[in-house]
Amino acid sequence: MYSISSYFSHFEKNDIEEEENKDWLVLNHIDEKSTKFELNNDAIIIEFRDFPTYCYLYLFLTSNDEIRNKIIEADLNLGSLNLQIVNDYMKFVGIV
Repeated sequence: MYSISSYFSHFEKNDIEEEENKDWLVLNHIDEKSTKFELNNDAIIIEFRDFPTYCYLYLFLTSNDEIRNKIIEADLNLGSLNLQIVNDYMKFVGIV
């Protein structure tokens, strides 16, 4: 949807001052809602938006039939769980 060449040419420019925002997505008003984080020492942040779905599926696939049935009977949206199911799972795997 957006110009890849414009994105890369943005970083080739040396006229951007240090205190100026160097984020192409922000400067071009594409990303105006994200939370901004300072990145220090070449650290990176990885956003995993499917984490709730991953948890739901992981619990379903690694639990016993009783917990699977509770997940199915709870009629939850994929990616959502209730605390009772999580607590039951934690007991099942010996965390609690």
